[in-house]
Amino acid sequence: LLLLLLPAMDLMGATSESIHLPNNVMLFSLAYGLFALCFVFPPKAFAGLGLTVETMLGDALGNENQHFVHYNMRRSTATLAAHASLLLIYCTLATLYQPLHWAMRIALLLGGSASLCMYALAYYWAHGGWHRHPIARALALHQQGTWQRVARAIEVEFLQPDKLMTRLGHNTVVVTESWVLQTTPYGMNIAHQQDIDMSIVGTQQVVGSDGPEKIQILNILVTSVRNNAIYRPFVIRLKSVHFNELQTKLNSLVRNAQQVIIHQSLSDLFLDQFMNILRENAPYWAPMENRDVCLGCMTHTVNVKIKKHCNDVPSDEKKCTDCFCRPMWCTHCMGKWFINSQAGAPASQWMAGKSQCPTCRATFCLYDLCLVDFGDA
Repeated sequence: LLLLLLPAMDLMGATSESIHLPNNVMLFSLAYGLFALCFVFPPKAFAGLGLTVETMLGDALGNENQHFVHYNMRRSTATLAAHASLLLIYCTLATLYQPLHWAMRIALLLGGSASLCMYALAYYWAHGGWHRHPIARALALHQQGTWQRVARAIEVEFLQPDKLMTRLGHNTVVVTESWVLQTTPYGMNIAHQQDIDMSIVGTQQVVGSDGPEKIQILNILVTSVRNNAIYRPFVIRLKSVHFNELQTKLNSLVRNAQQVIIHQSLSDLFLDQFMNILRENAPYWAPMENRDVCLGCMTHTVNVKIKKHCNDVPSDEKKCTDCFCRPMWCTHCMGKWFINSQAGAPASQWMAGKSQCPTCRATFCLYDLCLVDFGDA
């Protein structure tokens, strides 16, 4: 605001001691103010040029995948320090255009003080192994040992492929087997799944960046179920198309007391009909020794088998064939595989489409899929 205020003061005319910024200083101030705004709230084009803290300090911040908690400690600290330095950098560069006047001296004093305070705070947080950082203190509140132990547990779960990770704006929501996390530019919200109550508190309709279609954004309040809450309530924001996936990752249901109508994606709507058809098809019996983990997600138990039951139409170019593979996939992965096989076809024709077995490439349709019943004959 100060960057934009200085030239505005000259345009309005200062009272007793006018600033009278030259035109080149005014242009520089407006340009730098726009740059600072984009640097603090980077749009996609700005981030694509690598003008973000994460990109410019990538090597110093480390690897987020391997050290998720420690990476976000360093990232949030570096972001605060970089943003606090913007005014000081402006005042330093502005002195190249004209001598310091009283307003610039005040801005330089404020910018220098903010930068020094933030640098001192960053050193205070980092000194001694980051145990003074707000994220470390938040982790220490969870009674599972030291904050390093809790951080390691989060980082191990973050490496698992079945986590939910979605970014909206400048915040990223991560849901693992035991944790609900939200990273923000200056910190991170942390909640354990055994100690959360989640409820939808509102929605927004925004225009997507990929087209004119509007996207529904859900605001979900995360609160502690304990009387002595160890963390403050926080709100996570995510697209409605990710809501079903979020629900599958949670140990408890997300309350919808306001009866908000949640818009689903075409894939979610198809998967609902996909499951309805599978429930109507004849089941397939398999011995318990064939019960294994799905090859696709490596998380869910296999529960679907391809077995020809349909009656081929003579005009079909691709006729369904028998599949002799043992059950190796779950319904969720098989549904996604079927959707990907319909690439290029309109959604109205997906139900009548065909796919191929991921293993042996046998052709099948939806009526050839059977839910697996494990047990004694």
